[in-house]
Amino acid sequence: MIFTGIQGATSRYDLEMTDKGLMVTDTKTGKRIPAVPARKNKNSKEDRWFIWNEKKRIYFDPKAIRTSTKRRTMIQLPIEELHKRNNVEDL
Repeated sequence: MIFTGIQGATSRYDLEMTDKGLMVTDTKTGKRIPAVPARKNKNSKEDRWFIWNEKKRIYFDPKAIRTSTKRRTMIQLPIEELHKRNNVEDL
């Protein structure tokens, strides 16, 4: 299936998991910031990362990384693929 959109507004931060860790790109300023792994507490089940904004920490979880990756792949799709209808037209 080809997905052409995700509900909700796009995030200010573009997340990319690299071999060095999570890299965060601020889409407003264009700065690329390495994220720091957050310390787990006793109720934590998933890994989280954070960056420092002007005043506070911004946290990212695996769901946010997955969504950012999907948005990036959707933007890179050619226009011909976006116009096809799922389960109707042949690939």
